[in-house]
Order: sequence, then C-alpha cells, then structure tokens
Amino acid sequence: MSLLKSFKFLSEKDLDATSESQKDGIAKETEQRLRSLGAALIQTVGSSKLGLPQSVIATASVYYHMFYAKQSFKRHDRLAVAIACVFLAAKAEEAPKPIKAVIHAMYSYRFRKNPVLRRRIMEDEDTFAIVKDRILVVERSLLYTLGFDFNIKHPYKCMVNLRKYIFEDFFGNKELSSPKWDAIKNEIDSTKVMQASWNFANDSLRLTLCLQYDASCIGVACFFLGIKMLRLNADNGGGAGEDGKASSPLAIKGWWSELLTESLNHVHPKWMRSMPPGVQDKEAWLEKERQKVINEDRREYRVENKVMVEIVEKIMAMYKIEKKGAGDGDGAEANGGDAKRQKTNPAAADENNSKSQAEAPAASAATAPAVTPTS
Repeated sequence: MSLLKSFKFLSEKDLDATSESQKDGIAKETEQRLRSLGAALIQTVGSSKLGLPQSVIATASVYYHMFYAKQSFKRHDRLAVAIACVFLAAKAEEAPKPIKAVIHAMYSYRFRKNPVLRRRIMEDEDTFAIVKDRILVVERSLLYTLGFDFNIKHPYKCMVNLRKYIFEDFFGNKELSSPKWDAIKNEIDSTKVMQASWNFANDSLRLTLCLQYDASCIGVACFFLGIKMLRLNADNGGGAGEDGKASSPLAIKGWWSELLTESLNHVHPKWMRSMPPGVQDKEAWLEKERQKVINEDRREYRVENKVMVEIVEKIMAMYKIEKKGAGDGDGAEANGGDAKRQKTNPAAADENNSKSQAEAPAASAATAPAVTPTS
C-alpha cells in the first residue's frame, strides 16, 4: 500500500469544518493568528538567520499550513512544527541545512528575550539532544501528514511569466500598442511590479490560500495587486477606462481581465516550437502552434474573475487585520515579515521551476491597503 497521497484543495468553509484545532476548542481567529505567527517566524528566521532561498521558505510555510490542516495546535507545539517544516523543506528543495543550525536559529530568535533558556539550548548538550529528538519525532509526523508528497508549486514562476507576456511581449510589440494601455505601459516599471508582486506573494504565505487555490491563481492575483498598487501610487492612477480609486473587484472584471486576455492571446514566436522541415502550409502550422500555446500552455493563467476577487479580498483583509492588531502577542515575531522584508530579485528567478532565489524588493506591500477592495 502506497503512503503517497496527493493534496486536494479545500474551501475556507471545509477547512473550518475539518479543523482539528477548532474541534479542540481553539477559536477560528486564534487559529488564524497562530498560522500567521508560524509563517512569519519561518520567513524571518529562514531569510535573516539561515539565509535560505525563498523557495525553501515558501515550501516550509506551505508544509506548516498543510500540517495544521490535519493536526491541532493544542496537541503540537508550533515552534517544533516550524523547525521540522524548515528542516524538511530545505532537504526537499535541495538546499539542506544541518538540523543543529535550524534548531539554534529558531530557538535563538524565538527566545531572544530569554537569554537563560536560549543559552541552555545553545550550550547544554543534553538539553539539545532532547530538543533534537523531539524535532525528529515531529518531522516523522509531518511526513505522514503530508502523505510523503513534498512537491509544492509556488506562484513565483507564474509572476515571472506574466511579466514577460504583458510587459515584454504585448507592450513591446508596437503594432499592438493602444492608448488605453498607456497608463500602465509608460508610467509603470515592470521591475517594480515584480517587486511589489513578490511581496504580496510572500505575505500571502501567512494565510491558507495555498490550501484553497492553485499557485497560478495566487500568482495572477498578486501580479494584479502589484500593478494596481503602483497605478494608485501614480499621479493620475486611472487609465484603461477605470477610475483610479475604483474597487479591485471592478478593476478585475474591467481593465485587468481585458489586459490579461489580450496579452495571453498574443504569442511571441519564442514560445512556439521550431517549424519542422517539409511543412507545406506554414501559416496553418503557425496558427495551430499559437492555439496550442494559448489553450494549453497558458490555460492556468486564465483565472476566473470570481476566484481573483476572492484571493484579492483575502490578501487585503490580512493587511487590515495586521494593522489593527499591531503590537499584540509575540511582538517582533508577529511582525517579522514586515520588520525585515525578504529581499528578492524577481529577474533572477529560475524560469524552469519555482525555486526562486530571493534578493531585494524595493517596493513594499506596506502601502498595499491603498488598494483595498470596496463593495
């Protein structure tokens, strides 16, 4: 009997109905906060203490959410689970770290205000051996909970491709130039769009979006938010027949849907196969190849407006909640992702997989609430 199990996406309602934490008496809001704190801890320690690629951090965060989709916060210590997730993700993404380094980094940061306990973990061999054994037990539980399926898809590759489809291929073709896209084409830097999108994607790891939607859906939504944020920060904001302060749902159904459709339907020859020798009707062959790229290769980027609106609203609601609850709970851990942002270089992302090395976002999603959807 195979232990390998594939994960199935669940709605937020189904996640609540099957939540072991809520069955153990933990309130939904508390569970969400514990998820957010755990993901923030993984992001902060993974980037600043361990120097891990963003692909490892993202994978560890997804493991964390997947674990607590089937297990309870009341029965499993979130620090031990976070350590196990980072340790396993680093191995799965081929960037392994010694378990001692992961434990020391996590405990030294988590208990930075408790030097006695921190020193005990770092220096006492017997105490460390107990902690290590505990982490290995948690890792074994994590393996079974994941169903030994370690392959995680992330939204980063999707955003890299959207930048190419929209800004390089579509806007770069003078024959397709249209005044309605001037506000985006001429006033917005695609690099800044990528940086903002990267920040939205990183911050979204605090939510359970990875359990509810495909990574491509999240990537498209984050890329939209990146453009939307920069448009609202521009002098006039409008363009493409939309008021600069229009709600995101209206923008998604309006200019964004139109821009995405036109961009995906424009296929640059570099995305098609080389024409084999002996083809009689070259135009028919090229059209067939173009349709193949549009209907097969780019199908995952055609996200339904309803799904887009759901993801955008959940991401924006996260910023509202964090702003309202700033200073509560674990302090620096709660705000770890905002206090020291993961540095990313979107242009350096590996296009053949989602293992994106993080380098330096100039645009901060801290200004994101300016694009909060309204009804």
